[in-house]
Amino acid sequence: MHFFLFSDTSFWIKFFTECGIPAGEATNYAIIFTDHRIQKDMLIDLTKEYLKEMGITVLGDVIGILKHAKEVHSQVNIFDTFHQS
Repeated sequence: MHFFLFSDTSFWIKFFTECGIPAGEATNYAIIFTDHRIQKDMLIDLTKEYLKEMGITVLGDVIGILKHAKEVHSQVNIFDTFHQS
């Protein structure tokens, strides 16, 4: 179980740093996403309200996360479609 949590947290740290969020805050957000059991396939469902409920309120971070979530969701769908063929 701990391996999966570490793996999930690592994914989210990478995700948040790709959004341009500073490393320390990216780690905090990654832990929040892991604690709330946010999965990659949920990215398309993220809203500013959900982020606010989780305590992510810095407007620039919220905008960056939502934009990057759309991009990553598209990439995951393309990857999944390619590998299912």
